[in-house]
Amino acid sequence: MNSILRARFAILLVLVVVACRGGTPSGSAGPDHDHDHPHDHDHDHLPGGVVDVPPLVRENLGITFATVERRRVAATLRLPGRVELLPTARHTYDAPLAGRVVLHVAPLQPVAAGDALYTLDAAEWRARQQELGGLAAALEVLEAKLAATRPLLAACELHERSLVEARDTLAELLASLESTHADVGGQLQRLFDTRVELARTTALTAEASEKHTETETRVLELEAQVRATRQQFELALGAAATTAGLDRAALLETSDGAPRWRTLDALVVRARAAGIVDELALPGGGLVAAHGAVVTTIDPNLLRVRAQALQGDLPRLAAGLPAHIEPASASAAFAPIAATLQLGTTADPERRTFEVFATPNAPAPALRPGMVAFVAVE
Repeated sequence: MNSILRARFAILLVLVVVACRGGTPSGSAGPDHDHDHPHDHDHDHLPGGVVDVPPLVRENLGITFATVERRRVAATLRLPGRVELLPTARHTYDAPLAGRVVLHVAPLQPVAAGDALYTLDAAEWRARQQELGGLAAALEVLEAKLAATRPLLAACELHERSLVEARDTLAELLASLESTHADVGGQLQRLFDTRVELARTTALTAEASEKHTETETRVLELEAQVRATRQQFELALGAAATTAGLDRAALLETSDGAPRWRTLDALVVRARAAGIVDELALPGGGLVAAHGAVVTTIDPNLLRVRAQALQGDLPRLAAGLPAHIEPASASAAFAPIAATLQLGTTADPERRTFEVFATPNAPAPALRPGMVAFVAVE
C-alpha cells in the first residue's frame, strides 16, 4: 500500500514540475511548437527559476551584479549613507570692502595656501590709509614736542634747585648778620641789602617753581597725548591688517623708507588653505559689494560618510569601533577604506533612525561628495 502511494506521489510531482515550466511532457508538442521565438532557445541552458536579463536592459535599468564574497554577516553591520564634505573643507573668501575685483584663478584650479586668489581695488582702503597717515603724522608731531619739552623740564628743575640753594644761603647770611648786629651793632647797610636780596631770590624761586610745575604738567599732557594717539594708530593698524589679510608686522615693513600700509594700493586676497576652486561669484571680475562672496574653495580630502542606523542598533554601536567605508560600486578598484566611527547627537523619531558618521583615516581619492556608500561596522 505504501509503495502505491509513493508511486502516485512521484507521478503527481512530475506533472506539477512540467506544468510550472510551461512545457509539455516528453514526446508531445504544444500548439505553438512550430512558432517558437528564436530567443527562447537561449534560455535552454539556464537552471530553473533563473531569468536572463540582456545587457541593454541592465544598462537602462541601472542593474549591477555584485561578486559573491565571504562576509562575517553576524559581526558586520552595513549602514547605507552618502559622502559629504566636512564642515572645515569649504572656504569662502568674501570681499572685505566694496570695490573692483580682478581674479587670478579659474574654476577647478588647485591652489596652495598663500596663493593669490583675487585683487581688490577699494576706495575705502584709501580712506583707511589716509586715517593711518593722519594718526602717524599727529603721533610724530607729539613725540617731537615731547622730546623738546623734556630738556626744558630738566632746565627748570636745575634753575629752581639753584634758586633754592641761593635762598637758603642768603637766609643763613641774614641770620648771621642779625646775630652780629645784635651783639656788636653796625652793618646796617649790609643787613638791609641782604634782606632785599633774600626777598628777591625768594620771589624768583617761587616763579621758577611755578615754571617747573607748568613744564612738568605740559610733559605729562604730551605723554598722555602720545599714548592716546599711539593707541588710536595701533587700533587703526589692526583694523587695516584684518581688512588686508595681513599681520601688523607685515604692514609696518618699510620699502624705500615708507611703510607697507602706505604703499599698498590694492588688497590681494590669498588662500588660507590648500584646495580646489569650486565657485566664482564673479567669473569675469567686476564690482563687488562689501562682504560679498568672490571665491569658494574646497578640500576634496576632507570627507566623511553620513549614514543612517536603526534605533535598535544603538546598543551595538559605539564611537571608536572598527569601521570601513565601502563605495556602492561593483568596481574592484574601490577597496574598503578604513575610517573612524562617530555617533550623531540626534535621532529621527519618524523613521526611528539616528545618524552615524565615518571619517576616513587617510585621504580617499575614490570618494566624492554625493556618492552613495556603506559604512561597515565591525
